[in-house]
Amino acid sequence: MYATNLVRLLYAFARKAVGEKIVPAIDNRKQYYTQAQDSRRELTVAMMKSYPQLLHKYIADKAKVSPLVEIMRLLKLELYSLKRQEQVMTFCSTDSQADLQDYAKNKLKDLENNLIIKLKVAIKEVQVKCFLLLNMYLYVAWCLLSIDLQSTEESISALISKRDSLFEQLECITRSLPNPPQEGRGENILSFRVIVIQAEMWCLFKKSKDSSTVLDNETEDEDANAEYIEDTNRDAIMLAAAKLVATRSVPMDYLAPKIISHFGMHGASITDIIKHLISVIRKTSNDEIPIIFLEALKRTYERHVVDDESLMRKSYSDCKALVSGLSTTFIGAARYKHKSEILNIVKDGIPYAFSDAPEHLSFLEVAVLPFVSKLPTLDILEILKDVQKRSENVNMDEDPSGWRPYSEFVKYLQKCAKNDLQGTNY
Repeated sequence: MYATNLVRLLYAFARKAVGEKIVPAIDNRKQYYTQAQDSRRELTVAMMKSYPQLLHKYIADKAKVSPLVEIMRLLKLELYSLKRQEQVMTFCSTDSQADLQDYAKNKLKDLENNLIIKLKVAIKEVQVKCFLLLNMYLYVAWCLLSIDLQSTEESISALISKRDSLFEQLECITRSLPNPPQEGRGENILSFRVIVIQAEMWCLFKKSKDSSTVLDNETEDEDANAEYIEDTNRDAIMLAAAKLVATRSVPMDYLAPKIISHFGMHGASITDIIKHLISVIRKTSNDEIPIIFLEALKRTYERHVVDDESLMRKSYSDCKALVSGLSTTFIGAARYKHKSEILNIVKDGIPYAFSDAPEHLSFLEVAVLPFVSKLPTLDILEILKDVQKRSENVNMDEDPSGWRPYSEFVKYLQKCAKNDLQGTNY
């Protein structure tokens, strides 16, 4: 009897902890749940180990197990591993006494029904958001199509207002998306919709597209028309390719690096499309970022590596522009959050640089070094040992110019390590 009262007391305190009234109110006033979610989390953490043990101990005693099972609805069960949840629910519904099995099965059925309801609501919410964004985009596109030289200032202002409103919605939804993404396709579908509409909006409102309207007040000539056609075609191709990658319509391993390798090479519009494609990849396939980035760097590096010195300089220039753009995704706190990505890019880039040495050693200087600078010193020291080991038994005097990038790379690593020992590096 004493143990039964303790279990009932535990149940009462658990209810009180999450904000439930232990004694029902005498009137019809609403119960108030103060900080219920935080309390549920704290309660679950406190009972994480003891709760399954209590269930197991008193499984044959209906007087004790009934309030224990009721505690389950007060807990934040997602904090338990899925396996532990499954074990607890299965044990109660299959290995206990008959009347308790019925009780546990009913609780399990209620839990399943609640999950189904929540899932349907979540799916509906994603569909509504997608439909809302699509309708807003189509309306803005239609309004833009109707703008010409005779359009009034009022109609142009209305268009700009609708455009800004859509961009605000896109930004708001982007902030609400989980990072990393949750299980299921709902959030991914919404991510795809956001990236596609953002990219198409940038194409619609390019400065060159609006140059013939009051939106920009500039005159056109034949050269401008030709440039506009070229830019628009390029944007359309890049946008179509980005859609294929974002929606996983084609394998990502080839097309994604191909697209990203053009970062910063064709103007702001293309760069913006690529930036937001990277954002989608981060949310849906974050583990593939190092592979995609490195492959993009190699493609850019190899694009003009030929005997022509001017083309070689072009490849280095493009590669530096790409590295500059990609490395900006790792600034500030992101360098700590994505340290493993940076390290993978560096470690996988070094073997490529040493392939057929000294043919590709300049890849160390132009593509790998900017990422090394974002790593902590312990990793830099390991990288230094690796590259020095690769150059053992090599007579660099035979081709000093070919090995110059290696020497500069090693000097930089040594400098970073030395600065850290003096307290100037992080």
